Amino acid sequence: MNIQYTVCDRCGVKVEYREWTTMRFNKTPKISKFKVLKLFSGNPSGYDYSEKYIELCNRCTKDLDSFLKNETKE
Repeated sequence: MNIQYTVCDRCGVKVEYREWTTMRFNKTPKISKFKVLKLFSGNPSGYDYSEKYIELCNRCTKDLDSFLKNETKE
C-alpha cells in the first residue's frame, strides 16, 4: 500500500495520504490540492505567469470554502 505523508500549507498538520485507495474505495480525501496561477503584467505573451500548488487539510478547506462564500461562523 502506498502511504504518503504531507503537511497542510496553512496550519502545518501532518496528514496521511493514500493516493489511489482514496478514489478506489470512495473515501473522502484527507487533503485538498489547489493550483494557483499568478499572472504578471496582464500576461501579454501568454508565458508571464507563475504556478503554485497549495495542499490543505479538511478543516482548512472548509474554512477556505466558508471564506470564499462570505459566510460567518456563529
